[in-house]
Amino acid sequence: MKILDEAKLKRNIDENVKRDIEEEFVGGGEIIVNQNGERVFHELYGKKNASEDISPDCLYRIASMTKPVTACAVLKEVERGNIDLDDDVSNYLPEFEYSKLDIAKVENFKQVIVGKNTKPIKVFHLLTHTSGIGSDWLFGKALAKMTDDDRKSLGSTVAYYSKEPLQFEPFTKECYSPTASFDVAAKIVEKTSGKPFDVYLKDNFFDPLGMKDTTFTPTKEQWGRVVGMFDRDQNGKGYFCEMPEGCVYENFPAQCLCAGAGLVSGAEDYSRFAEMLLAEGKDKKGNTILDGELIKSKMATPLVPASLMGQNIHQWGLGVRVITNESYILPVGSFGWSGAWATAFWVDPVNRITAIYMKNIRCTRYGEYEEITKINFEKDVMDALK
Repeated sequence: MKILDEAKLKRNIDENVKRDIEEEFVGGGEIIVNQNGERVFHELYGKKNASEDISPDCLYRIASMTKPVTACAVLKEVERGNIDLDDDVSNYLPEFEYSKLDIAKVENFKQVIVGKNTKPIKVFHLLTHTSGIGSDWLFGKALAKMTDDDRKSLGSTVAYYSKEPLQFEPFTKECYSPTASFDVAAKIVEKTSGKPFDVYLKDNFFDPLGMKDTTFTPTKEQWGRVVGMFDRDQNGKGYFCEMPEGCVYENFPAQCLCAGAGLVSGAEDYSRFAEMLLAEGKDKKGNTILDGELIKSKMATPLVPASLMGQNIHQWGLGVRVITNESYILPVGSFGWSGAWATAFWVDPVNRITAIYMKNIRCTRYGEYEEITKINFEKDVMDALK
């Protein structure tokens, strides 16, 4: 294990983040880095909105950083013997009987049904982007047709997805599913546990870990602490933009419990979650939150073969990417994920590091700057190892 040089870490991060704010790519944010269970860096930068500075109680739309939380919920049910990852999804949700599902492709910008599905969807496919449910362009088509009634709850959303075609037969390809397949996984947890998904997460993870501000449905007081979404106009001028009222992710109402992208959280809250993953399922006091062997074998281990992933720096574990390319910035075996609004985290078991970068920017509108800030953050931390 290499040790972080705290002074160099601060210099590295300060330089990049302050430049991003000055150049109006980022409005503001918060960064936490821990090593070996100890806090080595915590800093606040920039503005919460047009009139307020970022403060330690700020909350962020974490988008796809919701996915590892959902994966942990499924693993908790695996630990209890209520779910088998190799089971057919239809064992829990009969509407996903594989032989009833169509396969579609796009031709001339239109969705065309090309045949019937012949392969069962397994539970682990849902969490590794290999189910064919709600992937890539197919997800965009599905979203465009959804009504307010379809988005009113997790149940109605999943019912809608069950009537949509797959993009490919399960485990024959890999293609990112932004929310749909994780919503299906969350619905399975609801069915096996008998609890609403948000209650399940609160009882099994958020309350035990002290994640007091992590939620799908912020209170009025919590909404007041959610940072504004930062954007840039056509001239490159940064500004805080409006988001759909009452929605955490795009136009999905908060009560929809969007299991792939719908949580808000604080940097301190999510740091506790990441530390639990690094500690193989234990909290700061040594209490077991989740079976550590399941974290090691199902999250921190690649489950999608390179033959499906193509040339990549990572392969999918459950709800996370696992670094598999030795030439990448982070060590092989590091795992984590980022969010559409530019939040990012990773767990580095080699150097015993957890790193969290919270910010909210509509990066896809200006050159995928989310990816640039994430990579710079990874470089800043790794460069500070001595």
